[in-house]
Amino acid sequence: MSDSPTLKHYTDWGAYEPFLAHMSRCAEDGFSYELGGDVGDGGTQMGALLPPDESKIVAAHYAALGGSRSLLVSGRATISLVPRDAGCGHAASRHSTITVAPGASLDLKVMVGAGSGQLDLSFVELVLGAGSAANVLVYLRPSADAPSASGLRAALGDGSRLNYLLMGSGSSMHHQDDRVVLGKSSRLRAGAFLASSNGMRIDRFLGIDHLGDDSSSSATSMGVALEGGYTVVRGIVRITESAVRSRTEFTAGVALMGEGSRGYAVPMLEVHTGEVLEAKHHSFEAKPNADQLFYLRSRGLSESEAKSLIISGMATAQLDAVEGKLSEEASSLLSDLMSRVGLEASLVPRI
Repeated sequence: MSDSPTLKHYTDWGAYEPFLAHMSRCAEDGFSYELGGDVGDGGTQMGALLPPDESKIVAAHYAALGGSRSLLVSGRATISLVPRDAGCGHAASRHSTITVAPGASLDLKVMVGAGSGQLDLSFVELVLGAGSAANVLVYLRPSADAPSASGLRAALGDGSRLNYLLMGSGSSMHHQDDRVVLGKSSRLRAGAFLASSNGMRIDRFLGIDHLGDDSSSSATSMGVALEGGYTVVRGIVRITESAVRSRTEFTAGVALMGEGSRGYAVPMLEVHTGEVLEAKHHSFEAKPNADQLFYLRSRGLSESEAKSLIISGMATAQLDAVEGKLSEEASSLLSDLMSRVGLEASLVPRI
């Protein structure tokens, strides 16, 4: 579905208020760190890309934060951030800041999720130096009985490259806020597959700002809302006056597949210079047609299996947003995601 003129907010902010009224500081850092290769402490300080006064949710995130690490990648490195029990109360807050030095490369996996009944707030800041490269996989697995919010903030230095894949399901209300700033000759490739069912809700916003000339971005966000689900994929790409000879393509689509499902796909584009190579945006509604279902049913699949196979095909098309081992891990996580929303995980193709 396209933008709704009657919908004031895509995120139900009222769902967060009971938790924000009883905030307390976590006892320690909410992430556990699995580090490999050329990585150690150092780099950009926390808050450079996510200022505390950005929003009420971000202010609450910093207020509850019990600890954080700033990491510096100096060569080739792998980092995995996994949530852990940090002695939090009503809210679990997690934060990491990662700097990739000029010419260095990083594979980063971030798992998002909190214990039952906890508001989960998880944010990562990523700074890419000139000529560096990063593959980033973020998997959302929040508790279904509490709201949650998370986001990636990334700044791409001159000639750097970021591949980013976001996957996951909703919570009682999940707000995903990702922002990427592109410098001169930098490249962004972003994919997303998000699903909801049975009261889950998720609203994903992606903001892309082209600041440097000859920069390029390609972003696709795919959402599925099954029975009783609510999924929003939206965002905006801005090409500033200084970003001459840049190009962008932003596609957002949603599939409504069940009673009581709701979804919106809202990609937007702002161009402030006439010297662009390409600037396109597109939204669509995807749903299996009768011929697809008939063909699969005639091959012996049940209706549920046929629906699962079609949706897994939609999801698999996003997995090549990241490369190498992270693409393989994304395939494994897709099976978990399918199970969480009540689909047949056994029908997910393996990479």
